[in-house]
Amino acid sequence: HDQEQWSKARMRFAAIKPLVGVQHKERSDVSFLAKTNGIHRATLYRWLRTYANEGQVSALVATKSGRKTGSTFL
Repeated sequence: HDQEQWSKARMRFAAIKPLVGVQHKERSDVSFLAKTNGIHRATLYRWLRTYANEGQVSALVATKSGRKTGSTFL
């Protein structure tokens, strides 16, 4: 991963860090953190789920959506 991707991953982790490990997340807390970080609440939930599944900041590195380069369509 390049430096820019790592920087984004660290920024995403900083946004979710207050809620990492919290069992029952209050919607108001998630909304506040999302607003503070200038992102949608659903995005924050998605980052939390991704981090919870992997347990590493590297899981928050952005990946391209869609078909992989070189893959065939049908």
